[in-house]
Formats: sequence, C-alpha cells, structure tokens
Amino acid sequence: MSNHLYWRLYITEGFGASGNLGYYAISEIEMRATSGGADQCNGGTATAHDSYSATYAPSKAFDNLISSTWWASYTNNPVDWIKYAFASAVDVTELAITNRNLTTNYPPKSFKLQWSDN
Repeated sequence: MSNHLYWRLYITEGFGASGNLGYYAISEIEMRATSGGADQCNGGTATAHDSYSATYAPSKAFDNLISSTWWASYTNNPVDWIKYAFASAVDVTELAITNRNLTTNYPPKSFKLQWSDN
C-alpha cells in the first residue's frame, strides 16, 4: 500500500444471530507499518458511525488499553465503520483487532480496511 491520512475499518457483518440484539466490542485496533511492528495509532483522532454510549467511544479502540472498549450495535447498524485520522500520512500493512470477550459482544465477522486522504 502507500501512505494515507485516514484509515477505517468498514464493517459489513457481525457474528450475532440475525434479529438478536448484539454489539461489536473491540478493545483495541492496531495499525502497523510492518508485520509484528509497532502500533502507529498515536496522536490521531478516532471517529465512528455509531457508539453504544460516550463510555464506549471510538477512541477506546485506539487507547492501547485492553480494558477499555468501543461498542456499537450491529442490529441497528448492519453496516458500520470506525476511522482513525493520523496526524500525518502512514502506511498500514498489518491490522490487529482485539475483541472484548463477552458472550453477546463480538468482533466484526466481515470487514474491509479502507483509506482516504480527504
């Protein structure tokens, strides 16, 4: 790939059963320039299409704390996204997602990593 300012996880499907209330629960998203490299998500701004509440804001997925979580409903929003705006353009060659391990909260099942410069 190449360097870009904005990177987002575009979520198209969750793991929950159809019609059941459920949430994406992502404790950490890391975007790395090299496989196994350092997380580059520092000093930027996180936004998302949806959040369960301010307690579970998008920034929680990029704070380097497994104990905090971004939650978003996949019942009300079958397509969702979470975006990170870097302070300067970066290249992302590896994505690491850590989910919160609860019975009704899951990582996304299907997603795309997208980028933009505006």
